[in-house]
Amino acid sequence: MDKNNRNLKIILILIGLAIILGFTTSFIQSKSFLDLFLITAGIMVILVGIAIERGETPTYFALMFIVNILQWFILIYMLFINSTTANMVFVTLITLSIAPVMTIYLVHRIFITNLKSNGTNQGSGNYANFVDQIKLMLNNKAKVILIYVGIVIILGCLAGFSQSKSAEYLYGILIALLFIVYGNYHENNGTNITTSYIILMCIIISSQWLFLILFPFQFSGLDSVILGYTLTISISMYFVLQVAINDIKNLEKRRMEEERENNGYMVCTRCNRYYKLKSDDLPENFQKHCECGGKLKYKDMIWDQS
Repeated sequence: MDKNNRNLKIILILIGLAIILGFTTSFIQSKSFLDLFLITAGIMVILVGIAIERGETPTYFALMFIVNILQWFILIYMLFINSTTANMVFVTLITLSIAPVMTIYLVHRIFITNLKSNGTNQGSGNYANFVDQIKLMLNNKAKVILIYVGIVIILGCLAGFSQSKSAEYLYGILIALLFIVYGNYHENNGTNITTSYIILMCIIISSQWLFLILFPFQFSGLDSVILGYTLTISISMYFVLQVAINDIKNLEKRRMEEERENNGYMVCTRCNRYYKLKSDDLPENFQKHCECGGKLKYKDMIWDQS
C-alpha cells in the first residue's frame, strides 16, 4: 500500500471515530435515533478506510450490509414508531435518502468488483477487459433483465414509500435486492454460487425475516403480512435447495476428477494390502508379490481405502 492510500486510510478511520464519538455523546444526552443513525454512518466510514488496505472482500461487503440493514431498521423506527421524529421533514429526508443510497451503492460496488475480478483473471483488468465484461453481461439477457427489474422495483418502492409510508414498500426493496444479486451471479449455464453470493443472499433473506418479525403491524393489512411470510419462506426454501444441489454437484465433480486421476490398484490376494498406481506405473511392470509373500492382482477400484 503506497503512502497516499495509507494516509487516506488513517484520515477515514479518524473521521469515522470522530463521528462515532461525537454522535454517541449526543445520543447519550438526547436519546435521538438520528444520532444513532449517524453513528452507523461513522462505522461505514471506518470500514471504507480499512477496505483501502485490504480491498473490498466478501467480509467487507457483509459488514457494510449489516450496518446498512441497521440503518433501515432505525429508519423504520423513526418513521413508524417515533411519530415526533417522523413529522420532521428534514429528518425524514435524511433517513430516507442515506439508507437506500448506501444499499444501491453497495450492490453497485459488488457488481463492479465482480467485473474487475473476472477481467483480471485474463490480464491486467484494464478498460478493454472491462468493456468485454460489459458486452458479455449484455449477451446474457436473463442477467440484464433480472438486474433491471430489481432496479425498477427499488425505484418504484421508494416512490411508493415516500407517499404512503407503508412497510410493504420497504419489504419490496428487500425483494428487489434479491433480483439484483441473483441477476449479478446468473450465468448462461446457471447461477454462479460463490461465497459472496451465499453471504449476500443470507444477509438479504435474514433481513426479510427480521423485518417481518419486528414490524408486522406496520403493514397495511394481515393479507400483506401473510404474503410476505409466504414469499420469504419460499425464497428461503429455494435458496437452501439451490445451495444443497450445488454442493452435490461439486461433490460429484470432485468424485469424477478423482476417478479420472485414478490409475488403479495392485491388491494382495493374501493380506488385502494395496498399492496405488501412479500415472507412469503399468500393472504388468509392477512388482508381482506383496511384502507378505502374497500375489498382487490389479483392480480398477477398491472399496476400502483407509
